[in-house]
Amino acid sequence: PTRAHQRIARVALFTLCILGLVPGVLVGASVAQHGVLGLQHDHLQPYWAGLTRVAFLGAIIGAVCAASESPDRRSARIQIAGPSPRAWAVAALPTFILPLLATLPIATLVALFEIEAAIMVRPPGLENLPQQLLSDLHYARLEQLSAAGINLLLVGIILGLIASLLLIRPSQSTPPGN
Repeated sequence: PTRAHQRIARVALFTLCILGLVPGVLVGASVAQHGVLGLQHDHLQPYWAGLTRVAFLGAIIGAVCAASESPDRRSARIQIAGPSPRAWAVAALPTFILPLLATLPIATLVALFEIEAAIMVRPPGLENLPQQLLSDLHYARLEQLSAAGINLLLVGIILGLIASLLLIRPSQSTPPGN
């Protein structure tokens, strides 16, 4: 890759990581005020806010995958398959598919516990899990909150195990010395 491509990748990664640090209330308020890409679609706003809150995870895992490719392997891949995105997808994507798939359960876990952004963009009258948990917490409905906490914990453990298996498997399948 050229220096310009490397700079663009670094700026994109840095921007997405900064977006991950922005409080959910600000992300939700921004999406609620400006809509999705300037369009006011109430049904898309929760998805856009959730995607904005977890986009940094995919960027980080993608950067780690890109950094894990050795320079020798990268030059061989470019010589054999060419520098196009399609060539990269054919030659390198199969080696990175499991870590990239692990991003989905990890992002789901983060999005599942995102209360602020979800409440800011949810259209009135629609119930959702974060809003219900916040309501139970404020009105001291401890039995319901405890049951929801146990369910969320179990879902989190299952998704965490899936992500861990997807992330660990490539290191076990690579032969020693590579």
